[in-house]
Amino acid sequence: TTIRAYQEDTNGKAPALIIEQGASINAKGTAELPITFTSVLPESVLPRRGTWGGVIILGKAPISGDSTTATIEGLAAPDGVYG
Repeated sequence: TTIRAYQEDTNGKAPALIIEQGASINAKGTAELPITFTSVLPESVLPRRGTWGGVIILGKAPISGDSTTATIEGLAAPDGVYG
């Protein structure tokens, strides 16, 4: 399985797969049939910044600072909350 992402939008935000608190993901990759993430752009122009933001898992682990929760860059609460 290959997940293909388009490059960043006009706001400078790269595409990403975000697993929010309380959500689950069912991904069945194996060594022989891995799940890969890449850009839809041709390999001749890669690597290129902003084509893939990664996989982000928002958990409930303690965070440092004065707050018990925070929000990841690029998403407004209540989306993107972790901690």
